[in-house]
Amino acid sequence: MWEGKLIVVGITGSIAAYKAVDLVRRLVERGARVRVLMTAAAERFISPVTLRELSRAPVVTDLFAPETAGDVITHVQLGLEAAAFVVAPASADMIGKMANGLADDPVSTTYLVTRAPVIIAPAMNSNMYTHPAVQANIARLRSLGCIFVGPEEGRLASGHRGPGRFSETEKILAAVEQALREREERRGGPAGGAPVGGTAAVAPWAGRKVLVTAGGTREPLDPVRFIGNRSSGKMGLAVAAEALRRGAQVTVVMGTVDEAVKERFLAAARAASPAVVEVERAQEMLRVVMDSGLDQDVVVMAAAVADFRPKTYSVEKIKRVRSGSGTGGGVSGGDGAGSGHGVDGGDPGRQETLVVELVPNPDILATLGRAKVERGMPKPILVGFAAESGDLVSRAREKLARKPGLDLLVANDVRQPGSGFGSDTNAVTVLYPDGRVEPWPLMTKDEVARKLCDLIQDRF
Repeated sequence: MWEGKLIVVGITGSIAAYKAVDLVRRLVERGARVRVLMTAAAERFISPVTLRELSRAPVVTDLFAPETAGDVITHVQLGLEAAAFVVAPASADMIGKMANGLADDPVSTTYLVTRAPVIIAPAMNSNMYTHPAVQANIARLRSLGCIFVGPEEGRLASGHRGPGRFSETEKILAAVEQALREREERRGGPAGGAPVGGTAAVAPWAGRKVLVTAGGTREPLDPVRFIGNRSSGKMGLAVAAEALRRGAQVTVVMGTVDEAVKERFLAAARAASPAVVEVERAQEMLRVVMDSGLDQDVVVMAAAVADFRPKTYSVEKIKRVRSGSGTGGGVSGGDGAGSGHGVDGGDPGRQETLVVELVPNPDILATLGRAKVERGMPKPILVGFAAESGDLVSRAREKLARKPGLDLLVANDVRQPGSGFGSDTNAVTVLYPDGRVEPWPLMTKDEVARKLCDLIQDRF
């Protein structure tokens, strides 16, 4: 995907300019040819020498700079030959120039020349970012096809909190990679996945039915409380989005997911119209999966399903202070009483402890796998996920052995940096039924989804 591609990076005058160093380094590591353009304001924050050494090429800092006079590739040629043009960080001034067709520096001039995908990562004070003039310029650039990454909410250089933080390098890399893929698909080159709503000519999964579970489950204890987990749904929805890009007919069984993640997925997938079935409890997810799972070509069980649920459910909120009968609202085994004692030496009405009896939830992956084996058919291709917290390979092997009909198991250690719930990245290990173990390096969840779909596609 990256090897030999010319990625032009434009750096503008922002306190976040130093973060572009990591972006350039990571692009070079991926095999891209990188050329850097800088505005005069950018030079006040970071030296071109650093970027020249990292990119292994001259840095263009002035349209008429003598140090680049002997460079056979001018800024115009860079714009014409670029596979992608990344403006990171993009200041409010640069966004205004680009939106209004002004060109008086290497970055803004190259923007007008290039016909490559343009990825913009803004970074500025939150008041500047939210100003109607800046928002109008961003809207104008979006309408022209520019791709925006961020900015993020958080603490800014001024000490205030708000939108304006430069996005993480991984997010920018993911946007660039997706833009490169879609550009190749439009040109009829190697696809590796079709854009959402793409044609069958670039949709290797056209006609395939795919079911993906995503998010966590909630097992209610009473009308207020539940047992749940920290799953954001990012990994499962990344797989669903990749299957859609490849042209599949996708059903998403969606547990509890981060609302922002859900909204982004639904907005991006609107043209492809995936079927979305929302559930809350493990038993609800089981019913949906078993109703249609065996009719699918692929089932990816990426949801974090609760292993246990409360044995009984209290129809009323369980109170800290016991009622006169001493009942706790129908929990704690079969008698409904929360066992407890007085607190602070003498309040017999206050419960010191609450005992909740849990019972196992159905194993959805194993249940579907057994049904697949009993039917004696190779479909669906069945992929499971395992979130562990130590002894990753040995525990994943045990899980693989317990799951009949499983074709792939994707395991990750949630304690490892960048691999936990809610992160945008993941470092997974793929286990095969024949005993092979394949660790993958830390990458974005979108990249994990693409590699995983490549493995699935090999089994078609």
